[in-house]
Amino acid sequence: MGTTVSKEKAIAARRGRVLLVIALLLSLTGVGASVRLTVIYQRANASQTHKSACAINAQWDCDHVARSSYARMFGAPISLWAMLGYLLMAVFAGWGTLRYGPRHWPLGVLTLLVFSALGVSSYLAYVAIVILKKKCLWCTVLYFVNVAMVLTLIGAYVRRAMGPIRAVKEDVTWLLDHLGVLGKLAGGGVIGCLVILVVGPQLGRPALRTRQPPKIEDLIKKPPARRVAGTPKRPAPVEPPAWVKTMVTPSTPFRGPKDADLYIVEFSDYECPFCQMSNRIMEKILHKYGNRIRLYHRHFPLDMTCYKRMKRQMHPHACFAARAAFCAHRQNKFWTFQDAMFRLGARINKKTITALAGTQGLDIVRFKACVSGADAKKQIQQDLAAGESLKLEGTPTFYMGGPLIKKFSPEGLSLKMLDRLFALVDKAKGKGKSRPSGKSAPLPSMRPMPVSPSPQPPPQP
Repeated sequence: MGTTVSKEKAIAARRGRVLLVIALLLSLTGVGASVRLTVIYQRANASQTHKSACAINAQWDCDHVARSSYARMFGAPISLWAMLGYLLMAVFAGWGTLRYGPRHWPLGVLTLLVFSALGVSSYLAYVAIVILKKKCLWCTVLYFVNVAMVLTLIGAYVRRAMGPIRAVKEDVTWLLDHLGVLGKLAGGGVIGCLVILVVGPQLGRPALRTRQPPKIEDLIKKPPARRVAGTPKRPAPVEPPAWVKTMVTPSTPFRGPKDADLYIVEFSDYECPFCQMSNRIMEKILHKYGNRIRLYHRHFPLDMTCYKRMKRQMHPHACFAARAAFCAHRQNKFWTFQDAMFRLGARINKKTITALAGTQGLDIVRFKACVSGADAKKQIQQDLAAGESLKLEGTPTFYMGGPLIKKFSPEGLSLKMLDRLFALVDKAKGKGKSRPSGKSAPLPSMRPMPVSPSPQPPPQP
């Protein structure tokens, strides 16, 4: 009789170990899928034109999900945090196969990890399917891994005739009794988190172009020679540089003084995550140097609805957003409306944009008629043609220059870069000759754009 009981216990132990081996294999599958998602995040965010193998169609598009703001947590891609979680699951599952620890180790710890992963993946599935309206192939692999892990744990509990609450209590008690082991686990987890927080924000940065970006010091022109006594003083130029005039039209929205130290022409897409981030940076720049900058905005929506040369759909609401901004410009509310649209983030769509028009004080009847009208579509096509002539590689793209600044296109936008640039301009001008900073750019005092072409000359940019 005793021999029979011993054999049954041995069989049950072997079956329990098999279930832990399955849990180990599933955890390693989760690690592999997380690595793949991290690679997709890096490539998709480094280049707006990149297309991964899992960007199958308009519904199944891992790249779109990776580019959204929901793909990051604390500045690092969520896939890196998932990788750390699955590595911990693999460590505990492998540990359990060695039969070192309490009787039911590590079912309790695995339960906490697996159900945490299941909760996070459920939320992310909701975000992808309901909010972003996209499906991600490798994310689906992780959904399968989490569900399979739950089923494996249920099987292990049934085999060992034990409930999860008791298993969690036993595992936690054992760890508290072995503070050395707990310290090593906690230390490993902290190191993993620190690595993610340091490395994660570096991933997905736009790839550097083949050309070497110019140094800020090399962009400053030599100031004009001082006037010799007795010679007439030339008036200071107040016209935009020649290159600006070739990039903008009389209907291009602008803000800032005409005699600015720096002119910026921006090509942007309201649904582009990079553009949304750049808009926040631009707000800080204008708050500090608004009375020294003149900013022009042109639309470059990466949306097949209006940009027919695109090979695949990227931002399905970008054309509508660009037309909406055009119509807000007609009611002289462009800048406040465009900032509000950028803040919509991943929630941007026709419904939210139309609702935003109401909250921003636009005439909704005129707005709706304008958005579907031919003038808005024509303007967006003109902006797209301008961007194509400049051979834009993505959004946002900025062109900068000024009376004492050579024309250049920066790799990225930052307040630190503008601090350095204006400091050199001030140095070139001479101490005390520059206008003080610290005031936001005044909105242009322009009349609302006419609904139809007018024989009167348009306002100069």
